[in-house]
Amino acid sequence: MLSSTAEDGEIEVRISIGSYQNEGVLVPLRGACLYLLHVSSCWLSWGRIPSHLSRPCNKSVLLPRMIVEELYDLETCRFQIIPHAPSKQSNLVFCVRLQVFRHGDRNILSVYPFDPYHDNMTIWPEGIGQLTNRGKLQMWELGRYLRQRYGSLVPDLYSPEDTFMTSSDVDRCLMSAQLVLAGLYPARGTQVWNPSLDWQPIPVHSTNPGQDNLIRMDAPCPAYSKEYELAINSSVIQNFTQEHADVFRTLNEQGWPATRIDQIQGVYDSFKIEERRGLILPDWATSIYPDKLRGVLETYEAMRVHTPLMKKLISGQY
Repeated sequence: MLSSTAEDGEIEVRISIGSYQNEGVLVPLRGACLYLLHVSSCWLSWGRIPSHLSRPCNKSVLLPRMIVEELYDLETCRFQIIPHAPSKQSNLVFCVRLQVFRHGDRNILSVYPFDPYHDNMTIWPEGIGQLTNRGKLQMWELGRYLRQRYGSLVPDLYSPEDTFMTSSDVDRCLMSAQLVLAGLYPARGTQVWNPSLDWQPIPVHSTNPGQDNLIRMDAPCPAYSKEYELAINSSVIQNFTQEHADVFRTLNEQGWPATRIDQIQGVYDSFKIEERRGLILPDWATSIYPDKLRGVLETYEAMRVHTPLMKKLISGQY
């Protein structure tokens, strides 16, 4: 937990990180993405949240910068940026609440060689990388949870003056955002436009692929690319790769070309999702999955934010 200090012209803010599970709500969050939460703490100062959402404050809003590293064991998390409860002597007011979450349960993103399940559409009926029915339910339940948890702060009826939703421009993420909004703002009162449908359209904003410097971080950044290559070619990473030569040797023998630690995430992801579906993994996988592959992946994720400059650059514009 991090908190800023309330001074003249500032808003005291608490940033809390904690796992939760509520009525089947399971929001997958890879630990590698945690450092991107630094972005959310800077949104207001960037002007990336519409100004009318903070207009009731009548004062500047300063949020603390936050960088989180090496929280790899969290599978389900919530992230909150919320004000401290004001004391009697405080003039703090509730201005803005930021909820940062990942998409719901999805199918595999990539196929490893000789994967017996890659073209089985009975297993992946939604398509590769797409949100599953379980993931859709997760996101809708998350919206309901937010309504239950913050109903006293969130108006019953949707208004663009109160709520702004942004997402990376990926199918599963856009769908997840829509489903959260469906659970948070079911059609009520004057917003009912179809008596047989408890739903209303609510806009989800995104940035074009290759230009996102806020969430997906796929906008070109030559400075970060330079630091990344220096890190992955450093003696520390090269020595680590040599120490785990058996992992790379096994993958190459099975047709998965991998010589660097940033080339194994796809196969680990596929194994994890297939295992979660109750599918039988190939015999050769048991020698490296889950522990050895996970160890390499964790080192890779830490390497991506190895230096203060890399943390700063990959967190985006601020």
